[in-house]
Amino acid sequence: MPLFKKSKAKRLAKAEDVTGLLALATGPESPSERADALNALASFDEEAAGPHYGDVLRAVRTAVRDPSADVRTQALFALGELRPPGAVDDLLAAVDDTDWGARLFSVILLAHFPEARATARLVAVVADDEEGLVREAAASSLGDLGDRGAIEALRRAANEDREREVRKAARSALRKLESPAG
Repeated sequence: MPLFKKSKAKRLAKAEDVTGLLALATGPESPSERADALNALASFDEEAAGPHYGDVLRAVRTAVRDPSADVRTQALFALGELRPPGAVDDLLAAVDDTDWGARLFSVILLAHFPEARATARLVAVVADDEEGLVREAAASSLGDLGDRGAIEALRRAANEDREREVRKAARSALRKLESPAG
């Protein structure tokens, strides 16, 4: 008998059993099993999921509001991988999550959605989030988005944030935005 048993989600993913993963992700299983299933579902894009793609997106979007922070975080990861239309709405809502890990994932993923409302929300996060890692990630995401409207907020963070790593990330983002290519 092997020392470590392969998780149910890994077995289902290896078998490309989308319906089994959906049942696991949305069922009464433990949060860790549901999170594992969501992680596996992230690799089933429209082509791989076939006729079940709509169900995959519904399961992921529902899980973004799950009581378990681990499940919510894996759902955000899946959204970032699948990038369905409207994903930015779920990511913007997750910026207000009570769990700092979920907030961190959402601000990192927002860098892939160059919309004015993503920039505006990230500017607010750089200024106000209680968690330094989240503010740092928001500053980096602003640099990646390339919206020069974030320059003033990044200057403030570069000069005034209480954490060195946030100041460093803000300076790096400013260099991207203020460079001739930025």
